Amino acid sequence: MFDGAELSAVYGSTPYDQPTMQKMQQPIPQPTQQPQQIGVNPHVADVNSYGKDTSSHATPPDVQYAPPNAMYAQQMPHPKSYAGGDTFWEKIGNKKMEIVKMIVLSLVIVLGLSLDRVAGFYLDDYITKSIFTNLQELLVRVSYPVGIILVMWIIKASM
Repeated sequence: MFDGAELSAVYGSTPYDQPTMQKMQQPIPQPTQQPQQIGVNPHVADVNSYGKDTSSHATPPDVQYAPPNAMYAQQMPHPKSYAGGDTFWEKIGNKKMEIVKMIVLSLVIVLGLSLDRVAGFYLDDYITKSIFTNLQELLVRVSYPVGIILVMWIIKASM
């Protein structure tokens, strides 16, 4: 590439036999001369002339492409832009009764939780105001969940 030039002459460094500490301590001389003109290398492309010289390769002229009509006749109508079929909202629209059942079930659960809080409050109030023995208090506290289980069992049996 440099036609046998010494690397030290090209890069301005000292030969390898000198210690590296001396190189670090020596100030780098600033060039005062104009850089030498480097000859044109035929193997390196000139960046400024890119796209100007097209004699080495010729491009074919632009040709209009007209596909046959038979190709368009075989195509299907415009496909949907999604691959999954119905969208989420279409599925919900098709299952309105199931959605209503789910909403009613969630409201029943909320109603059950709120009734539990109300019943628990009045049960605690009843126990604190009454004079019960430990066994009687235990029986009153256990009767509440047992009563709920019995009511659920009766409702299930009647359906």
